[in-house]
Amino acid sequence: MTDQQTITILPAPVGITLVQGARSAAGVQVQVTGFDNTHTAGLLTFTFFDAAGNAIAPGAIRSDATASFTSYFQNSGLGGVFLLTAVFPVTGDPSQVGAFQVQIANSVGTAQTARTVF
Repeated sequence: MTDQQTITILPAPVGITLVQGARSAAGVQVQVTGFDNTHTAGLLTFTFFDAAGNAIAPGAIRSDATASFTSYFQNSGLGGVFLLTAVFPVTGDPSQVGAFQVQIANSVGTAQTARTVF
């Protein structure tokens, strides 16, 4: 005998599972692994901090990646799983960038990473 159940999974803000950063001579790279069960991720906000914990000018950097996420989810067989890689050139010394934080918004809300140290 086989029994079957239906489970409803409610829409949720983006789930962030892994955050990594790397510095190079030319800039910094940020990677975020996550899951979006709404497939509506879009607005990204990146904030970088110096070694003292102060936000580095110009402050929050916003990017609307809605079209990229939409295309990715339409063509992906991985459900809502994604890996986001963002590269930022740095004018000056990249070693002065001590940490970063990322926000990812979808139709339900906004998820924020912990402050991640390079």
